[in-house]
Amino acid sequence: MTGDEGPGPGGGIRGIGGAVATARESIVVDRPCAETFAYLTDPRTRHEWQPQVARIELLRDGEVGAGTHAVEVRLMFGPEMRVPF
Repeated sequence: MTGDEGPGPGGGIRGIGGAVATARESIVVDRPCAETFAYLTDPRTRHEWQPQVARIELLRDGEVGAGTHAVEVRLMFGPEMRVPF
């Protein structure tokens, strides 16, 4: 490690030697902002737009919001990986 590793300009990843890799993608969502935000922040819908997410397991019943605890189950190179959040 040379100390050059870490975030680069514009949020890209700076590697050894200072090279920067940046990836961007955008889409137009024909829905109201509040509806889009609610959909994207609801962990129960994450598997619909993140293909590596198999499912979300909520750790308690009730409304999803601040203080919600869950486990994200991802398919990573074959076996399932469980990520609590």
